[in-house]
Amino acid sequence: MGIISEVKCGRCDRRYSGLRSRCPYCGARRNQRGKRSSDGDNNVWKFVIGLLLLLILIVAVIVLVVTSLADKDRSDEKPKEDSSDVNMSNDGVTDLEGSDEASGENSGEGSGEGSGENSGEGSGENSGDVPDTVAVESFIITYQGAEIAYEGYDTDYEISMSRGDVLTLGYSVSPSDAVLPEGGAVWSSSDTNAVVVLQSGEITVVGEESATVTLTIGTLSKTVYIRVG
Repeated sequence: MGIISEVKCGRCDRRYSGLRSRCPYCGARRNQRGKRSSDGDNNVWKFVIGLLLLLILIVAVIVLVVTSLADKDRSDEKPKEDSSDVNMSNDGVTDLEGSDEASGENSGEGSGEGSGENSGEGSGENSGDVPDTVAVESFIITYQGAEIAYEGYDTDYEISMSRGDVLTLGYSVSPSDAVLPEGGAVWSSSDTNAVVVLQSGEITVVGEESATVTLTIGTLSKTVYIRVG
């Protein structure tokens, strides 16, 4: 690696290893005219570089040894960690079972007692506080949003129509927030051969005779006389 110094032949001026006693090129003896090479600086640098390479090699070997020992220690510790994990998991299962039993007992007792007491007390107290629905007190029959203007003698309202005429009646309840009873509002005709009425309030005159149309809401009712002429 250049650590061995070189000498320069005094006859042919060629360099060769300092271990030789003769020049390999011209055969001159070293002790006659040989002299040491003047390239001393290069020899020093070669020596330093060689020393550095040796140190690097030593450090690499030390790192490899330390790494292998650390890996071995980790592999030896793994079974211990696994066993501790198993113990922890077993303890956790036991705790969970115990907590499940305790929660089951507590939930059973608490829910049974609490629900019984709360349901009994709450239902008794709150049932009377729920407001009743507002019932329909009265209503009027309307046409295009206004109450029918014509009132008959024997009926609440009277409308004059001709055969083939169609119109739609409506209604308005009082109070305005009243809830219709079961069955809602029911329209009916006294003579379907003369006047036909749909549950939407649509009236169609199909005959020549007059008839009455009645709107019933619960126990209340109003009648419209359909005068056909």
